[in-house]
Amino acid sequence: MIQDEGTEVLGCAALQLRAGPWAGPEEWRRHCAALVEEAAERGARVVAMPALTGLLWGPGFLEDAASLASSHRVYLAAGTVAEPRDGGWAHVAPVFGPSGELLGSQAQLHLTPRDRGAGWVPGAGASVFRAGPATLGILVQADVWFPEVARALCLLGADLLLALCAVPAPYSPWLQVAGSWQEAQQNQVFLTEACLVGEAAQGMPGGSAPPGALPGVPPGPPVAAAARAGTGLPAFPEGRLEGRSAIVGPCEITPGETGFLAQARDPGAPEAVVCALDFAALDGIWLRYPIFNQLNHRLYEGRLPAAYARVGGEPSGFPA
Repeated sequence: MIQDEGTEVLGCAALQLRAGPWAGPEEWRRHCAALVEEAAERGARVVAMPALTGLLWGPGFLEDAASLASSHRVYLAAGTVAEPRDGGWAHVAPVFGPSGELLGSQAQLHLTPRDRGAGWVPGAGASVFRAGPATLGILVQADVWFPEVARALCLLGADLLLALCAVPAPYSPWLQVAGSWQEAQQNQVFLTEACLVGEAAQGMPGGSAPPGALPGVPPGPPVAAAARAGTGLPAFPEGRLEGRSAIVGPCEITPGETGFLAQARDPGAPEAVVCALDFAALDGIWLRYPIFNQLNHRLYEGRLPAAYARVGGEPSGFPA
């Protein structure tokens, strides 16, 4: 059990959820709820669920996620859903507070050719969320491998990044080093990577956020929560998914200076990865080497807001 009565220690969990095979969506939902409960019982106050959780969940996901957050008094990055946006579907992570309130959401900003082929469109802008001693920033899927996204979130104040992932097998430790590990090192922050594993298939129900359910979602067509044929919902990857969910930090404050605080044991099995994050120790690193004082802030201010601005002139949320 994590003792976090002090204001500078925060229990954090990365849930490694199994996509399937399941007998049906109810079995999947019970699986997710059980790992959220386990994480909370072990002292986690921030819980990250992997990408595609909402798409596998189906109808009622936002309400159920809010209930999970409030029941266990946790800040919950509840995986991802599909939002109607700009004539397509944005891949969006809703974030809930411990009273079940919707704190906001973060869209995936960078798409791979595979993502585009599945029917996703890129989002825009960035948001951070206060959670006890931490400020959360969300990296959705491929964004963890685009360092400018993590850098922009950290410039907005994030010191705990949550990477929500679903990556085809086989698991590669070097892919993880190139994503989560290096983001934690180059920004001197904590990072929690939650991975979806197991067999994914198109037969699961599909879930989405109705227009107006999440902040900043423009009006769009009604969402049918049925089989994807005829709905236009993006496809999620078929076949086996693997990953080793992990909680990462600056090497100086991790055992053996590896950069890893905790990690799932099996890249194909479900697990709640939980550990305590010491933000006083993180502050100590910043005092010894204030990395953000060494950056070219004028370059970021001149380039990032324009690069990630919303269509139609809405503010991007990036530092300017």
